[in-house]
Amino acid sequence: MEVVERVDHPHVQKFTQPLQPTAVVCSDAIAALNIVSEHCQQEARVTPPQPAAQRLPVIHIVIDNFKRFLLGTPHSVSGNCLHEYICEFVYRFNRRLWQLQLPQRLLHATANHQPIPCEFG
Repeated sequence: MEVVERVDHPHVQKFTQPLQPTAVVCSDAIAALNIVSEHCQQEARVTPPQPAAQRLPVIHIVIDNFKRFLLGTPHSVSGNCLHEYICEFVYRFNRRLWQLQLPQRLLHATANHQPIPCEFG
């Protein structure tokens, strides 16, 4: 996920540049996304709003989870900090299936973390 100023050809091209040529991008048929097919495969289809969740179920789940995250954790979001909120959400989302590894990772992080000096006035 990434914050973009607008959905147009230059921004879409920059966003999709890291994709492998074998990647398949499923999208709606917004004209700005036509540039995706220049460097990877694209499955663009006009989808009415009701069946959109059936066509792209994962993205709708991610968007709904992101909305819940914004409502639950920060309570309000400013445009200046939106990138940081997205990074935090992506970090958590990418580790959502690591529940059994969390104690081990926490132990490793605490054992290997350098102490932070504390200054008292």
